[in-house]
Amino acid sequence: MRNRGRNLSALFALALMVAASATLGFGADAVQCNEARPPTPADAVKALIDGNERWASGKPRHSGRDFARRECVAKEGQTPFAAILACADSRVPPELLFDEGVGDLFVVRVAGNSVDKLGEQSLEYSAEHLGVETILVLGHQKCGAVKAAVGTYPGAAPEFLALIYGALAKAKEVIRGHGG
Repeated sequence: MRNRGRNLSALFALALMVAASATLGFGADAVQCNEARPPTPADAVKALIDGNERWASGKPRHSGRDFARRECVAKEGQTPFAAILACADSRVPPELLFDEGVGDLFVVRVAGNSVDKLGEQSLEYSAEHLGVETILVLGHQKCGAVKAAVGTYPGAAPEFLALIYGALAKAKEVIRGHGG
């Protein structure tokens, strides 16, 4: 375990150096990297659905994940057209699920989509500072966090469960308000 910790520290340091070099603009010349955003929230949702259909059919086409795009977005800045609140589960990476590239989505990932104050403020940042008008909450099947909340998967922390229970109570309240 001790070596694993050192390896993770070295990897983290390497990631910081790579991020710093990209932020300082080493590499690509002026390349137009920020594509046009969908003009309305409805168009943004359609773009997400279309991307998911391409991904699900095994025919992704987005090329915005290459080295030039990463460098360009690091230099020019991000222009996400949607924010995604997604589970931290490694099986559901939003950029892949929606066939989008680097800088296209502003993603907040928390186990069970149980957003705390920091997650909420991150989503607010995407709207206030990045111009995001569409926020999607992405759930998935066989979520361990949700299983823990309903008692079929032991070991969840009480604070974590409180967030999920709070979301469940709010959902039930909304459903009751709509005649459900």
